[in-house]
Amino acid sequence: MANRTKFTQKKKEQFLKHLSETANVTLSARYCGVSRRTAYDHKEDDEKFSQEWDDAINEALDIQEEV
Repeated sequence: MANRTKFTQKKKEQFLKHLSETANVTLSARYCGVSRRTAYDHKEDDEKFSQEWDDAINEALDIQEEV
């Protein structure tokens, strides 16, 4: 399993912000310096983070639909 300690709360917030702008998990993980797998592990294990992730994706898609 990936080193889960490096996905700090601050990095999670950066990830979610980037995700809400891009709807791209790979780029968002890379942006905050964690692996895509680490992000998905946290999504699976953390219900609050999972909901915030889904909200971020929906926000990005809503913005893209407006363009």
